[in-house]
Amino acid sequence: MQLERTKAIWAAVSVVVPILVAAGTIAYGAWSLRRTAEAQFTARAVEIAWTNSGRREVANRMRALADLFGDLLPEKLRTRLESFNPDKYGVADRTIEPKKELIKLLAERPAQRKQILRDWRALLAKSEDDKWVEELTDR
Repeated sequence: MQLERTKAIWAAVSVVVPILVAAGTIAYGAWSLRRTAEAQFTARAVEIAWTNSGRREVANRMRALADLFGDLLPEKLRTRLESFNPDKYGVADRTIEPKKELIKLLAERPAQRKQILRDWRALLAKSEDDKWVEELTDR
């Protein structure tokens, strides 16, 4: 009788242990998949916010991401997105591309320098940052 009881216990253990191991493996796989998806989502969200944007756009995109996807983002990241200060980091200034084009145009057509600068000021020079165009005009 004792021998049969021992065999029954070992038979039960031999069935239950693999089931517990399989359940643990499935649970770990689900947890790992969720963490990976969160990391990928976070990386993609930040990449989108930083892509080809001026300082204000980056800050606004960061705040928009925090508002739109706050429930999906980790708490720490959401807090950082909401309080993001682009002046603290080297965010690219999108206004540099038109300036490069102006310099290129001036180099390609030196005979039309005055007209190019006049047109530039009339169309694009709208902020205090564009005072440098006045210096080019004087030369």
